[in-house]
Amino acid sequence: MVHAGKKVVVQTSSKHILIVEDNHIIQMAEQFLFESFGLTVDIAANGEKAIALFEPGKYAMVLVDIGLPDMKGYEVCKILIALEEGTGFHVPII
Repeated sequence: MVHAGKKVVVQTSSKHILIVEDNHIIQMAEQFLFESFGLTVDIAANGEKAIALFEPGKYAMVLVDIGLPDMKGYEVCKILIALEEGTGFHVPII
């Protein structure tokens, strides 16, 4: 896969998802959905916790709410992408 002009490795063997969502009902619904497919789910209720949980190569996918209590979703995405810089990993962020 090529991302931003660089060849990167996508961690496809991981069955771990990070959900960044502040609404508890949506958290529960998404967790139920992904766990029903056999995936492991971590939940962060804000951007700060998402950044603390994130490690390059740990997650198969990250789902980010656009409106979080402490920062905008796109800001979280930028930080997560920066944390991957130079690691050879790239996680899809939705």
